[in-house]
Amino acid sequence: MQFDEVLIKIGEFGRYQKYLYFLLCLPVINCGIFMTISVFLLGVPDHRCAIPGYDNDTYKIQSEYHQMLVNKTIPGSSDKKLKYDQCHVFAANTTYDEYSHPNNDTPTLNCKRWVYDETIFKATFVTQVWYCIFKTLTVGYNLTILDRKYAEYF
Repeated sequence: MQFDEVLIKIGEFGRYQKYLYFLLCLPVINCGIFMTISVFLLGVPDHRCAIPGYDNDTYKIQSEYHQMLVNKTIPGSSDKKLKYDQCHVFAANTTYDEYSHPNNDTPTLNCKRWVYDETIFKATFVTQVWYCIFKTLTVGYNLTILDRKYAEYF
């Protein structure tokens, strides 16, 4: 007697097998949804440090005066793809050259607040709970942080 003949006698894919298959698929569907939604929740929009003491700061330049303040307080990025340094501001005792640009030896401080480009996303997990170290961590660790922060809301 062959295996195919045994299956025909006992039933190939009956009600019990369908029920068991459905139960086994439920966790896989949830895992797929969780991994897909993380693409949107962990999206990092363009950002820079907020200008200290300037409460109405936005990522988009509002005026020439705002552009001047950004140039005086936010260092340029060493990465060619980025316009501004995303984690540092110039110290308060900054000295400027004759063109009103900070000198190269000016000390920098870590940001305490950021402004984000809101043209694509209004808010993501990263914009709500941002740590500058977040971008250096692995995706698995980021998902662990996301899971913990998400659990705190419930």
